[in-house]
Amino acid sequence: MFHAASALLNVMQLKFKTHKGTVGLFGNHVVKAGLVEAEYGRMFNDAQDLRETADYKATVGIAKDEAQAAVANAERFVARVKEVLKAKHGIG
Repeated sequence: MFHAASALLNVMQLKFKTHKGTVGLFGNHVVKAGLVEAEYGRMFNDAQDLRETADYKATVGIAKDEAQAAVANAERFVARVKEVLKAKHGIG
């Protein structure tokens, strides 16, 4: 998800330095601009939260069903971003 969002933000000539910055720019410039539906912004935020949990809270586990849902959301997210890149920027 991060790389798909990064690709779109790069094409839009938006600069970011961190994962959180990428999530924020995606929300402000992609979701709020109406390029994708709000559910994709929520998916990206949720995935960022899971990533932080996995990276920084080693004592907290992530349930199998939560991980499976995150993977399914990631697949939908990447497909939607690809649609935007193709439709708006002729990429893909």
